[in-house]
Amino acid sequence: MTGNGENGQPSTPCRTCGKAVAATSRHAPFCSKRCRDADLGAWFNESYTLSRPITEEDDLDGLEPPPEENISPPPPESPEDRDPWK
Repeated sequence: MTGNGENGQPSTPCRTCGKAVAATSRHAPFCSKRCRDADLGAWFNESYTLSRPITEEDDLDGLEPPPEENISPPPPESPEDRDPWK
């Protein structure tokens, strides 16, 4: 749910404590570094889980790497990049 914060700017509830957070907040979508770190800790402690096991049908085939012919070669070395001591 969104609303208006103290200065009339759009706000959304903090994902950790529910306090109103302005969209322009440095820590958005959290109200503070403490809430942001608490959420990160929940991920590290595996408190969050996927809603169901990943199956073969969930495979992301569209995200395969491009074929080799579409990969650009590295740029040629410039004289400044060369090691004079080699």
